[in-house]
Amino acid sequence: MEHYADMSRDELLAEAIRLYVELTGARAQIEALESALVASGAEIHEDEEASKHTVADRRPYRNGYLTQEYRRNKKTGTLTGPYWQYRGVEDGKQINLYLGKTEDPEAKAEEKLASRRR
Repeated sequence: MEHYADMSRDELLAEAIRLYVELTGARAQIEALESALVASGAEIHEDEEASKHTVADRRPYRNGYLTQEYRRNKKTGTLTGPYWQYRGVEDGKQINLYLGKTEDPEAKAEEKLASRRR
């Protein structure tokens, strides 16, 4: 069991699914679940800090990534969003730009990056 410590999160999830299928024989249900997760593209985090948001889309942009997230209200549990952010490296520094709700995150990021240079 100590070999689990050397596994990545994705490897641990795959191993857990394999063991569950082996123990229960629930192959059809697991395949349906895997398909739904892949189709959604959402990364659902298990730890308390990360569960405050759900990543719905992540795409490369310039020297980083544009990320579309839904935020969870900690009191009501409802999701709000989607909100866009740009995380990347500009002029040798890590930056995180909040882009908000927008239909064109690339244009909004370009606008905000241009205003930072002035």
